Amino acid sequence: MGRKSQYDILGVSSQKSGVHRAVRTFDPGIYPDAFCKILEDHLGGDPDYCNVIHADTAGTKASLAYLYAKVTGDLKAILQLPSNSLEMNFGDVECIGATGEYPILVSSTIGRNKKKFTDEYLQPLLKGTEVHLQKLRELGMKVYSGGGETADVGDLVRAVDIGHTIVTRMPRKDVIRINIQPGDAIVALASDGQALYENEPNSGLASNGYTLARHGVLDARYGKKYPETFDTDLPARKVYRGSLLLTDEYPGLPLTVGQALLSPTRSMAPVLRSILENREGIHGIIHNTGGAHEKVNGFLPGSSNYRKSGPKIQVVKDNLFRIPPVFTMIKRESNTTWHEMFQVFNCGALMELYVTPDRVDDIVASAAAFGIAARQIGECYKAEKSGVTIRSPFGTFTYPVRKRAA
Repeated sequence: MGRKSQYDILGVSSQKSGVHRAVRTFDPGIYPDAFCKILEDHLGGDPDYCNVIHADTAGTKASLAYLYAKVTGDLKAILQLPSNSLEMNFGDVECIGATGEYPILVSSTIGRNKKKFTDEYLQPLLKGTEVHLQKLRELGMKVYSGGGETADVGDLVRAVDIGHTIVTRMPRKDVIRINIQPGDAIVALASDGQALYENEPNSGLASNGYTLARHGVLDARYGKKYPETFDTDLPARKVYRGSLLLTDEYPGLPLTVGQALLSPTRSMAPVLRSILENREGIHGIIHNTGGAHEKVNGFLPGSSNYRKSGPKIQVVKDNLFRIPPVFTMIKRESNTTWHEMFQVFNCGALMELYVTPDRVDDIVASAAAFGIAARQIGECYKAEKSGVTIRSPFGTFTYPVRKRAA
C-alpha cells in the first residue's frame, strides 16, 4: 500500500471525489466543462446570452487570519480575508472569459463563533469585501455588492467562515469553453512576485491547501493556546507540528512566515482581460487552486466529468517556474512529497492557458505589462491515456485522470 497523503490524514481531499459523486446526476448547465455553473439566460430571456453563477470560500485561511490577529493584534489579515474568497470566485469565472466587462453581482455569507470571533474582528471583515470590490472597480471590473448574511453559529463554526456567491450575465459567444487539443502550448501566469496593481510582494500561495500549510508549518504552541483554530478530532501528532512562528523570518521570503502564508489570492482579471481581447486560439484556462497541477485532469477526455469525445491527451509540464520559497517552506516543514505538493499547491503557476503555439508570445507580453511573470511551461500530446506528467528538478510525477463512472 502506498503512503497515505498528508491531506488525507488531515481529513481533506484535493480531489473532492465524494462531492463529484454526490452531484453526478445534477443538471450540469449548458456548458458542463466549466469551473462554474452556466445557465440559460433566465434573467433576461435572450437566447444569445447566458447566466453564470459561482460560490466559493476562503477555506481554512479564515482560521489562519483569526490566529494571526489573536497573536499579533494586527487586523490587516482580517481586512484582507474577504479578498481571498472573492478571488477564488472571480478566478474561476475568469476561466470562462468573464473578467468583469459585464456587471458581476456579489453576496457574502459569514458564519462566526461570537465568543471567539468578536465584534472587534467582525467590523474589518465586513469592510474587507467593500474595500476589495472598490479596488477591482478601479482596475476596470464592473463588480457590485449585494450585501449578504452574517450569522452567529457557534454550534457550527469554531471561529469564522466566509464565502461569497457571484452572478453575472454574458454573451454565449464570449464563453471560453475547455477544448484542449494535442499540440496546444501551456502558458502559465505566475502566482508570486508583485504585480503593478499589488501593494506588496505576494508569496503565491492563493487560498487552498491551508489545512496542510498551517499544520505542517506552524508551532504546536498555537494549537495549545488556540484550540478553536483546528478540528480537535485530528490526531494530536498532526496538529501544528511545524517549527515556525508567525513572526519568524524564512530564507528567501520577503515577508514573515505569517505574512507569507496570508498573502492575498492574486487577482488575474486585468491581465486576462488584456489577453482575451483576442480569444482566438485559446482552448482552455485552468485556475490551479484545489487540485493544483492535476486540476486539468478533470477536463481531459476520459476523465470522470468530461463530457466530450476526442483523442486522449497527455499534458506534459517540463518547464515550470522556479518553486517560490513559501512552497519549499511548506514542503520541508510538513515533510510532504513533491508528488503531493503539485497536487495540492499551484507551486508558482496560478493560471494555465492552453493555446495554439502562435499565442504564446503575446500572452507572455500581456502578463509582463502588468508585472506578472509568464512562460510556456509545457505542451499537450496525443496519447493512449489522458493524464498529467510533471518533469521537474525533484523528479518526474504522473497523474492519470480519474475515470468516468460507468
